[in-house]
Amino acid sequence: MDFFEDALRKPGFNWRGALSLASASKLSYESPDAIGRVVKEEWGLRRTGIFKGGDTFGFAAENHRLLIVAMRGTNSIGDWADNLRVTVKSRNYGTVHRGFFNAYNRVAPMLQKRILDAASKGKAIWLTGHSLGGAVALLASLELPSG
Repeated sequence: MDFFEDALRKPGFNWRGALSLASASKLSYESPDAIGRVVKEEWGLRRTGIFKGGDTFGFAAENHRLLIVAMRGTNSIGDWADNLRVTVKSRNYGTVHRGFFNAYNRVAPMLQKRILDAASKGKAIWLTGHSLGGAVALLASLELPSG
């Protein structure tokens, strides 16, 4: 899998960074053991967490400079139920698809802890995901405590 850590340490958009995040999103569909192997042996990072709540699933990989959180997209009947829960929920930043919000909430405490810890250490933080996982990643960024 294509992964370029140096591209993720640069501010702003670059194609190698985008490819690295796409690779992380793709990897999120694999087993925890396979994720751990790729992250360590191919990417030179360490897997520091599996986020699993109901059918919501993702992983964190990091080193002393960066944190990547990658969330899996639709992969089960439960995920489809979240996709089809199209009512909205009001938040301080706007309205949110309720199914996406429910999926996010299943892993929110784990995600927030990992992200806030990395932020306190000055790490570059990247959140990514495919499909439903992209929505969960976006909500993770929006739901972080301000201040």
